[in-house]
Amino acid sequence: MRRRSPTVLVDDNFFEQLRRDEYDNLDKHQQVYLDYTGGNLCPRSLVFNHQRLLLENILGNPHSSNPTSQRSTYLIESARSKVLEFFNAQDYTCVFTPNASAALKIVGESYPFDETSTLLLLCDNHNSVNGIREFCSQRGGITKYFPVQLSGLAD
Repeated sequence: MRRRSPTVLVDDNFFEQLRRDEYDNLDKHQQVYLDYTGGNLCPRSLVFNHQRLLLENILGNPHSSNPTSQRSTYLIESARSKVLEFFNAQDYTCVFTPNASAALKIVGESYPFDETSTLLLLCDNHNSVNGIREFCSQRGGITKYFPVQLSGLAD
């Protein structure tokens, strides 16, 4: 038995069933998928639920005011609210971006870098994180790199 949350125990069969129900393509194609960056395979139910949403609704540009646009706006705002609720972050704003690189670009563009700024980065960041240094530099700040020291992390 594994603990799924502080109060719910999950039987090992749960994961076997999850794999059969949501990720059966792994076995079908005799594949193993591991991604240390946090990427995930798309679960089968997500594809079918999204397909149903698109087929059963007429969704318009959320920046307009017609009924199809109002439906899109409702769905977006509902998703935004659920994200904030999940993270217990009601005092924050949820901004949807296409990916992490786009989110980091917004951070770089929005942060008030100036000539007194020092941006401290780990030496092994993803390029999207390293790209923030350009925003800092353009506003007169400097970037310093901090080495990753593996010794002592496991102590």
